[in-house]
Amino acid sequence: MRSLLESAGIDFRNDKIVIPHDCRSVRIDVGLSVNAPQSQIWLSRDPHLHVFGFEPVKANRESIEKGNSPWPVNLDPELIGKRINIIPCALLQSHSPGGQTIYVTRKDPGCSSVLKPKTIEVAYEEIIQVESLNRFFEFFPFDQVPYIDHLKIDVQGADLQVLEGATQYLSLIMAITAEVDTNEYEGTRNSLKSMKELLEPYGFKLFKKSWIAKAIFRLKGIKCEIETEDPTFINIQLFKDKMPQNFWAYQRG
Repeated sequence: MRSLLESAGIDFRNDKIVIPHDCRSVRIDVGLSVNAPQSQIWLSRDPHLHVFGFEPVKANRESIEKGNSPWPVNLDPELIGKRINIIPCALLQSHSPGGQTIYVTRKDPGCSSVLKPKTIEVAYEEIIQVESLNRFFEFFPFDQVPYIDHLKIDVQGADLQVLEGATQYLSLIMAITAEVDTNEYEGTRNSLKSMKELLEPYGFKLFKKSWIAKAIFRLKGIKCEIETEDPTFINIQLFKDKMPQNFWAYQRG
């Protein structure tokens, strides 16, 4: 794992990832597609944020590095290696030494998945590296940045597997957004129910958008701005322990 992180321009000190000295918060973007739009918006909102992005498809990473996809929001390539590191692998439950096949889809490469699409046309298959968030977090300097603000997952049917590969560190993540409506992929175990069953024992509660639900959160001392399309879970215990000011989470698409 360390050599993979170093290939993404990440430096180490005392076997821990070096975070920029002016960084005050970290967010993780799993599944960047061809333009990393969530990361771009996050970084534009917070000048003291650092992002770690994971994208296994080579052509998608090359598109991000050029910053010229046809989508309206593209990551500024000047930020790569400075405020965002793009790690060339997929995340699942565990490390896969031999790698794994990913199905790269034709019309929208952002729909590519390690699970075979049922109806979406596949352009080609590619062998990719597979790691887990548990292995990544082994190198994370939690003494400098005590928790992860937001983990966004959009990996086309395998989102639950990404979370299963992070169970040793879920208690150190403040908010998690994951895609659940992914029946277009063979073998998916994604569902809102499965996400709840996994996350609730770690202190997470699903954030609901109704004004009543928001009022209940505020009565519990949870003041946050959640602008997400996919289901988002808040770590209630961590929030009460850290009491972050002006906490926000953003995700679209």
